[in-house]
Amino acid sequence: MSFTGNLKSVPFSDLLQLVFTGKKTGLLQLKRQTQEKKIYFIEGNIVLASSGGNQEELLGRSFLKKSRISESDFEKALSLYKTKKKKLSQTFLESGKLNQFELVEAIKLQMEETIYSIFGWSEGEFQFLDGRLPDKDQLVTELNTMNVMMEGARRIDELTQIQMNLPPDDVALRINPYPPILNDQTRLDKIELSSEELQILLLVDGEKTLPDIVESSSLGEFGTYNSLYRLLTDKFILIGERKKTILQKKKEQEVLFDTIYEIFATPFFLIEEVMERKLGKSKERIFEQSFVSKKAFYPVLADLIPEGTFNRKNFLKACFSIPKETRLHQILDGLEALLLTHLKKVSGFLGGNIVKEIISQIKRKTAPIFAQNREMVKKYRIDQDFYRTLREVY
Repeated sequence: MSFTGNLKSVPFSDLLQLVFTGKKTGLLQLKRQTQEKKIYFIEGNIVLASSGGNQEELLGRSFLKKSRISESDFEKALSLYKTKKKKLSQTFLESGKLNQFELVEAIKLQMEETIYSIFGWSEGEFQFLDGRLPDKDQLVTELNTMNVMMEGARRIDELTQIQMNLPPDDVALRINPYPPILNDQTRLDKIELSSEELQILLLVDGEKTLPDIVESSSLGEFGTYNSLYRLLTDKFILIGERKKTILQKKKEQEVLFDTIYEIFATPFFLIEEVMERKLGKSKERIFEQSFVSKKAFYPVLADLIPEGTFNRKNFLKACFSIPKETRLHQILDGLEALLLTHLKKVSGFLGGNIVKEIISQIKRKTAPIFAQNREMVKKYRIDQDFYRTLREVY
């Protein structure tokens, strides 16, 4: 049967689990703002995934990025598609530009990137249409849904850690002409780089920023971030000039406290939402007890979040009222202690599996916040203390 809902209530991983275990056949549609994704299943396994736009054109551009076809090849195939509705994939196969294996692998990669991107969604409407199949002229291939679920969870965790060690989005990246690995005893042709790393290295020109490189890359977001991280770690790439100054608009302390608010309000709102759904109004009494007990040891909580409720204006005002010498220490210690207590309450009332899923969602939802303010987060070690708190739950 068909069903609908929102990812706020049913995480994407749970949706995949439901379709896989139920061996369902049909179409899962997901929408968030201007984005739309479609995933087709046959007996629980994924056979096609698309991400809005013209999929044929997107596939052709992916081959163009990989230099498997020329700009002229692409334009000719696109013209045939628009005038005679002849698929680009068919044109490339008939012309010998690509073989069947290359085409299938490219489609699989496009499907995987479409699906893995949804793991980062914290909200969005979804609808499953039972029995709906792809059009007959669509080229399909099968992905094991359980493998996709496991890989998606792994990527979210790994990507979160990688993003924390990448440079800000507003700095240009440049090639290091003298990487440490290149010394008198090491010849350039002896340096081993993966094909993915070489692809990314060719995109670095001293002008492109991290988002620019992700946009130009054919490896997808995860593969590009992964290769960039390795190249930066081994000093093949250096951080160049800043395109703009994030802190020009706000003073550093204002940005810092606003970032802390976003980082901690996100998990608290998520925890309350889950507890409300599972326990109803009784969750208020549970959290009130936690807040009162922690407030006794961390009095700063009474000013930061009166009655345990987050409000941005009150929070920022309270931050500046704390003495500068101990300000950051008091704020982070109090919030981390309360977050840990809340998560342990969830574990006690709802069980370990629920709290694990909540922590996974917390990581997904806070990753963009950490990435957006990467430089400041690293400077004040906010990420290390935050993730340490999440680990202490087990």
